[in-house]
Amino acid sequence: MKQHDFPEGFLAAVIGQVTNGVYQALQAAEIALCGEAAQAVSNASQNRLFETVSRIRLGRLRLTDRLAQVVADPDVVVPAHDAALAELVDMEAAVAACQQQSGGALVALAPALGIEPARLASVLLVWEKEIALDAHAALLVFRAFRDHVFAALPGWSAEWAQALGLEVQQATASVVAEGSSNEALLGLLDALQQEQQSLLDHEGAALDLAAIEQRLGDAGVAIDEDSRETLRLVARLFDFIMRASGLPASVSRLVGFLQVPLTKVALVDTSFFDREGHSGRKLLNQIATASIGLGEGATDDPVFAAMRQAVVTVLSGFGRDPSVFSDVLADFTTALERESEQAMQAEERLRSAEDLGARTESARSMVDETIAAVTAAGNVPPVVNQFLEQQWRKVLFLAFQQEGAEGEKWAMYRQVLDSLVWSVQPIGSAADRQKLLKLVPQLLKDVRMGLTWAGVTQAEMDEFFKALEAIHLAHLRGKPTPAMEVAPVTTAEPAMEQAPAAAGAETAAATDAGGLDAFLRVVDGMSMGLWVEFCEADDKRLRCKLAAVIKHTGKYIFVNRSGVKVAEKNREELAADLRDGRIELMEDSRLFDRALESVIGGSRQRKA
Repeated sequence: MKQHDFPEGFLAAVIGQVTNGVYQALQAAEIALCGEAAQAVSNASQNRLFETVSRIRLGRLRLTDRLAQVVADPDVVVPAHDAALAELVDMEAAVAACQQQSGGALVALAPALGIEPARLASVLLVWEKEIALDAHAALLVFRAFRDHVFAALPGWSAEWAQALGLEVQQATASVVAEGSSNEALLGLLDALQQEQQSLLDHEGAALDLAAIEQRLGDAGVAIDEDSRETLRLVARLFDFIMRASGLPASVSRLVGFLQVPLTKVALVDTSFFDREGHSGRKLLNQIATASIGLGEGATDDPVFAAMRQAVVTVLSGFGRDPSVFSDVLADFTTALERESEQAMQAEERLRSAEDLGARTESARSMVDETIAAVTAAGNVPPVVNQFLEQQWRKVLFLAFQQEGAEGEKWAMYRQVLDSLVWSVQPIGSAADRQKLLKLVPQLLKDVRMGLTWAGVTQAEMDEFFKALEAIHLAHLRGKPTPAMEVAPVTTAEPAMEQAPAAAGAETAAATDAGGLDAFLRVVDGMSMGLWVEFCEADDKRLRCKLAAVIKHTGKYIFVNRSGVKVAEKNREELAADLRDGRIELMEDSRLFDRALESVIGGSRQRKA
């Protein structure tokens, strides 16, 4: 059938139904995003979500126009969509489910209408890329598109075919391949899945392969060899996960309850083992990632609650359509992002506080060293020495804390310090007298400016300037400093006494570092966000994340999942802990994919 055979108004009605479905999908996505914005934990997050809603609204007409054009002309070339985005939203599974449910109606209409699910999905993904939706928003919009367009397309296509008088094959009742000899097997797995939900609520145990096979035998269910091999592959996968993952016991138990649903997925969807982007596999990986920071007593943690809800939803909602996993993954990811944002804010506050503390400590040390170096030679009147230790210290401390050693204020007030100390030294020549006469006006101005900036009171300034004036006048007249003794040198001797001990410590550190070189390189390679496990006394274990490395002090700061500081180490301490087995670097998000690769690879080798 060609378009010229369509009844009057038929094409316009088809386009109207599709574009109206798209409009409803975008509206649903906007409502969901606005709901998330209302619960956002920060103004930045809220603004980002509202900006996303605005981009969707501004791009709505462009999307409906393109889809109208594609539907009206099946020969229109649809631009290639982004493969990573298609994997993220599990486009392949959504398209396959829609085609299966639509039966022959889509095939019959394809020559005259561009309504193939793959074409419509590609248009949507290209549009999402163009308006720069982030991963979460892109997944949410695609999910709404699937619910409002793909879910309605089988019914629409049947109506359109009937209106055109086309005879088409009816759609199959499920996504499972027709004529499957394992309907009884799937039916039994459905019953087991419902039982598992009850056991989960009552803290029961998940089924393993032996229990499943026992139930199959008791029910007299005969299965073919391919299905039996699928059962065994999934069972080996979960056995590998439980043995090798190091998951907390509470999380490991939750994961075990996914064995029956994922066995069904593997029987229903043959791409499960081969497609890394399968939403069932991604859900397992996401749970693995989220569990890294959870301890054994984490059942009250919001992240654990989100994991449990994901498992409950799969157990109660998965029948034959694998798209359930896409929905669960989207909801679980949203919950994780919300918790992660709260933790990130706590971490940022911690980093700021630690950095401020480190800068304060560094500034205090630098000011001490600077004043000591300038006054080390003695010949500084006590009143000036007291001024440097009390008032001018505030100026130098503030300058260093604000700008560091490379800052302009530090350089300027450091120079004022040198000039002030020189100005109170005895004058040895006429040239020095002339230099002092030229120096004093600007020196007094700079000192007053620094003291005012540091918040020194006017009374303190007046008292010091009066004493300083007396010293300068006495030196210019060649007279002794009036009623003032030279401050004794007190810093050099203690420093010399400590020198041998300090040298010994440095030698010991250098000797010890020889056995830590390899571990120091590991520490240097640790990146922000890395999860580690500290092995504490009494075999207690603490999981925490590297949140900051404070450059001023060399401290490595570790936090728990909530962003609260739980440990602090320096570089050498971390290297020694690694060497002695007191700390372990934790695996990351690819755990479950590695389990699949190991199990499937081993199976293929055995078959070969």
